[in-house]
Amino acid sequence: SADQVERLIVASGGHLRGLLGLVRDVLIRARRASVPVADDVVEAAIAEFGERRRAGVRADAVLLDGVRRTFGIDHVDDAQLARLARHLDSHLVLCYRNGAGWYDVHPAVREYVRRLAEAESSPDQDDGER
Repeated sequence: SADQVERLIVASGGHLRGLLGLVRDVLIRARRASVPVADDVVEAAIAEFGERRRAGVRADAVLLDGVRRTFGIDHVDDAQLARLARHLDSHLVLCYRNGAGWYDVHPAVREYVRRLAEAESSPDQDDGER
């Protein structure tokens, strides 16, 4: 449905390769399920897409959360530039241009990054992810 396609586009972060991967996953799942594709098939593909992108996020949760909160990279110091560059190369941090350029954490891990950063700033709370 149009709503399912919209959810896939949003989950991809607007990154074409990510969108094509999501569509491929949905089609593979649909082959085992039925057509038209049920919402739970789309949601399962989106959830797996996010799980695959979580690797390496925990170590840089605060850095990534700064990008998520500010939509920028001005807060990144020289010691963090290589780590930020790695996340830009892997499309975990995305650069958008609609008017001025701005940055954001990939939507597939955005909420996960927020929770990790909150847990790191409150060490006496368990983040439930261990």
